[in-house]
Amino acid sequence: MVFSAAQASANAARATQEKYSWLSQYKSTNRAAIDPRFAPYISSITPKYFSDLGFGLGNSALLSSQFLEALHGPPDDIRILHDRYLVLSACQGHDCPNKGFLWIDTKSNVVVGSIIHYALDGSYERGPALLIFSTEVSCLGIPSAFMKDVDGWVHSQVGSVAKKRFINLEGTLNESCLMAPRPRGRRKN
Repeated sequence: MVFSAAQASANAARATQEKYSWLSQYKSTNRAAIDPRFAPYISSITPKYFSDLGFGLGNSALLSSQFLEALHGPPDDIRILHDRYLVLSACQGHDCPNKGFLWIDTKSNVVVGSIIHYALDGSYERGPALLIFSTEVSCLGIPSAFMKDVDGWVHSQVGSVAKKRFINLEGTLNESCLMAPRPRGRRKN
């Protein structure tokens, strides 16, 4: 049997959707977070980056571990925004100023995560900071819909942040790319 490029693309999209479609069966982020599929999923969509964001996990820890901590505390309801974007958010248990936000575009299958935190590698921030990360898009390729949704979430949680940073697929921290003018939603090749 010969598959066309369109069939191969459709099959790949279906496989990607199966990686996260189970999340929408839950009402709250906590319910999803205790599903045995949750931790492996978070690890698969989080860049390999070690840091200390002040989550009480020791000195440096994997970003995925800190993201899990941020999503395991008091939860928000899982939402579908604009009939397209699946959003999970919560705050770290017993340290609710640290918060996590997971955004999934159910049409393009782009996944972007973010964490509100107050420290980076032993130094306290001047206020809340936002760390955005993805294994699928570059900093300049972050979808504008994500930026609108995460900015709304930040505003509802802490008002504003003192700093925004981005971590890419390779685990490189970029302190300035979110300040540059961004083209609309280009995918990283």
